Amino acid sequence: METANYSGPEYDFLDRSEVPRQQTEQWFEKRIGKVTGSRISEVMNYKKNKEESAERKNYRTEKIAEILTGQIQDHYVSPAMLWGREQENAARARYEIEEQVLVEQIDFVPWPGMADIAGGSPDGLVGKDGIIEIKCPNTTTHIDWMMANQVPPEHRDQMLFYLACTGRPWADFVSYDSRLPAEFQFFIIRMDRDDARIEEIRKEVIKFSAEVEAQIAFMRKLASGR
Repeated sequence: METANYSGPEYDFLDRSEVPRQQTEQWFEKRIGKVTGSRISEVMNYKKNKEESAERKNYRTEKIAEILTGQIQDHYVSPAMLWGREQENAARARYEIEEQVLVEQIDFVPWPGMADIAGGSPDGLVGKDGIIEIKCPNTTTHIDWMMANQVPPEHRDQMLFYLACTGRPWADFVSYDSRLPAEFQFFIIRMDRDDARIEEIRKEVIKFSAEVEAQIAFMRKLASGR
């Protein structure tokens, strides 16, 4: 497979001579204290009155804990989530067959210009221009997504986050459920890059990370008795 062609020197950090797998110890270490694509919905989560949501506040506390302990915080993995992870390779293979392409798996990708505070892990690179985002949900969700025939709104920001990290113009959303009859197992739809929304996400990530640092500074002040 041809090596991905990134658009500038800001992507030189990606050395594919030895790409670690996701979900490894090294992969988790790279995520410590950083805003990640899979959790960007929590950073962008405000109530209708513009007040901060509980999810956003909890995620900020989680990032503070990671920075202070140097450890990723544990999360409950439900049977449905575990099943989805186990199905991901099959979904990727189905995509390669359907689209007649090879998907290049990669490690954690920092957001250029914000490598110290943000990054993500796309489910794969497609050719020179695309990425893939794979979901293996419960059957009713898969059917709902297929019937809607659009990228689920709850996953758009995650995909745009990954497009910002990789510098690529489009992403394919894939939903896969092997429990269904073969003709209904696989749903794919493409989403183009939206630079205006990416800029909104970028600004919110910077704001969120500044809040994390401010709270750590406040905690240090309290601990010192000053």
